[in-house]
Amino acid sequence: MEGGWEVLFLSYLRPCRRACSRGVGKGEFPLLITSGKPCTLQHLLHKPMKLIFTLLFSVLTLVTACSSTKQQANTPPKPDTLEQVFARATDPLDRIRLKHQISDLKMGSEPPEERCRIFDEFVALVGEAIGVINQREMDYLARYFEYHSDDEGNEIAAPDSIQKKEQYYRERGVQPVHLGEGIVEFFPTPDLYAPLLRQLPDYYQEHWQLLRSSEHLTPDAGLCISWRELGDLVARYEAYPKKFPKATEFFTRLSAEYQYLQHLYLIGVDNTPTFETADSTLLPEVRSEWLRFIKAYPDSPTAKMAKGLLEMNSFTGYRGLYDFVLARQKASDFPLLSSARER
Repeated sequence: MEGGWEVLFLSYLRPCRRACSRGVGKGEFPLLITSGKPCTLQHLLHKPMKLIFTLLFSVLTLVTACSSTKQQANTPPKPDTLEQVFARATDPLDRIRLKHQISDLKMGSEPPEERCRIFDEFVALVGEAIGVINQREMDYLARYFEYHSDDEGNEIAAPDSIQKKEQYYRERGVQPVHLGEGIVEFFPTPDLYAPLLRQLPDYYQEHWQLLRSSEHLTPDAGLCISWRELGDLVARYEAYPKKFPKATEFFTRLSAEYQYLQHLYLIGVDNTPTFETADSTLLPEVRSEWLRFIKAYPDSPTAKMAKGLLEMNSFTGYRGLYDFVLARQKASDFPLLSSARER
């Protein structure tokens, strides 16, 4: 039996070599030191109950400590703690990351209106941080096409160092975007906002998607989507006040972009006008699109403007179209137009 105890405890305890030099008798196996004296297996076996309780207590203490450590590791940091770290951070990418964490933690317990405010604050911070990044990476941005194309303008793989740089930024929610006419700047990736955006009310998410859909439509002063796609985007804007009639604050937010899209749809831009520059006649593909739009969205304020332009026998070039559209925008009581005048 005594040999059985010895085998059992030797499997859990390790000898303390330091105790061997402190007067352990011959044939005794040192395990641990208590009160400055070596405690041998033979001594412990004389008090089996005490040993059992000691062993159980040690195991429970170890399990409790591990559980506590694991719980602390899984406990998210408090917003106040992150705010202090954020206040000291100077790198723009670090500031974006920390502000994202702070915003996510704060949103969980707030009402919808406050969540929108927190998100707006995060978007503003991202804009400031990306401005710093664009300044910091001016040389890279100016030489972007040198890295990505050969002498004949064919796309090529960028050098490894450039690929690593771009990957580094993408992993942190920022990417270079070609704005047209050789201009490249950093912008946030859609994934940067997605986790926070999901926590916002529908009226905010819808307005956000409309604004994002309106970005970068005219690189190199030319329309990069079809006339039909542009018309349907205008219609989506016009559906917003009907879908969210109480979200009047967001009418104002959408107003400027809506007016621009309406202008773009009815007049065009330098390299994609709606009319022949030679004789100021409406392009056949534009006429066809306007007729489709009028039929699909008969109550649309844009449809009424398009109908008025179709009834005109001739245009006096860009200026005539511009004056026609601007006058009707100013006189309209449509919420996305009238809200601009109320600011």
